[in-house]
Amino acid sequence: MDIEENDGNIVLDMFLQVMGYPANRAVIHFVNEENETFASMNCLLDYRWGNRGPGYWESLQTLPVPLWGQWYHLQVILDRDSKQIRYIVDGIDSGWLETKLAWEYVTALDLRGNLYYPAVSRYDNIIIATYDES
Repeated sequence: MDIEENDGNIVLDMFLQVMGYPANRAVIHFVNEENETFASMNCLLDYRWGNRGPGYWESLQTLPVPLWGQWYHLQVILDRDSKQIRYIVDGIDSGWLETKLAWEYVTALDLRGNLYYPAVSRYDNIIIATYDES
């Protein structure tokens, strides 16, 4: 899904449902002005939510364990000044985290399963907006 270049903070607000076997996963990628994925999160059924930091996948232990067929209210906030990301699942906040790569603009959003362990994922009420903390 292409989005207009944005020089402010971005919030992705949507509902997500994942179905499959344990460890099957849904993945969300944010793409920068260089057409590179600079931020990623994944949802592993029956295990955890994860964030792709610089060189590693980080388990988000504070978020609820993703269960088969359950709808989750997911909010992803990208802060352009700090180059950080945070995830809020059903009102539970991960706190600010590092992104995989540097970025100036968010140019696209990619919603998909994993190549090796794909899950069936459904998305509803997708809203992409600018975000102002003040």
